[in-house]
Amino acid sequence: GLFVCNGILYNHESPRRGENFVTQKIVRSAAEIAVGKKDSLELGNLEIERDWGHAKDYVEGMWLMLQQEKPNDYILATDETHSLKDFLSLAFEYFELDYRDFVSINKRFVRPNEPQRLCGDSTKARSVLGWETTYSFEEIIREILTRPHTLKPDLLAESGQEPQIEAVEDRKTITDGTRTVELLHVPNAHADGYLAIYLPRERLIFQSDMLSILQGETGDPVLRPYTREFYDAVVKEGWRVDQIVPGHGRLAPWQELADALSKAE
Repeated sequence: GLFVCNGILYNHESPRRGENFVTQKIVRSAAEIAVGKKDSLELGNLEIERDWGHAKDYVEGMWLMLQQEKPNDYILATDETHSLKDFLSLAFEYFELDYRDFVSINKRFVRPNEPQRLCGDSTKARSVLGWETTYSFEEIIREILTRPHTLKPDLLAESGQEPQIEAVEDRKTITDGTRTVELLHVPNAHADGYLAIYLPRERLIFQSDMLSILQGETGDPVLRPYTREFYDAVVKEGWRVDQIVPGHGRLAPWQELADALSKAE
């Protein structure tokens, strides 16, 4: 038979969270307001409370479920809640701003049937699996704000803060005179190799379509602008790249990019 576990996972965040979620909307808006690209943010109910954890902890919990002798059902949660106001306050404070000066309520974003408070009870997972959370609410928000693919390099340079990653091995800027792209060569946490990403400097916040060097999960890849420049720059620098992020948060072999360019010639 199948070994099947049912995991009920409360809200879990990370820098990879999609832009259609309110947490990323808040982070991007705060950063845009800080550099004058935006002057306000409209949201719905600011009083809602959620049990926010970190995706890394929850993935660890899922793995632990599958290591047990018998399958079972578990709840993964931090067992505490924070309001959307709390999230706003921390995100805007990072840029030395008061969210109350920029955020307004738009009834269009209020969901009439949305629960006011959601809080989990992970007692069983903690006692049976030995699972525990390792990120505080404040640490989760700070990581989202300081990852290099969350804020553009210019803003990080202006703030004088270093990206919160293990190391940036090298970086390179390429341009055609109208559009500038910065390449970062960083250790790849997902494999024994290196990961290459690129960030258009005129765009403030990371979005998955920036990394759509190869677009689509199936079929022939669609080469995006700067694909050839990206490839040539990495080869010229002599970087050893095993994997790239072509979009949608997935990893792909570097050879996939090389093959796509070769096929297009």
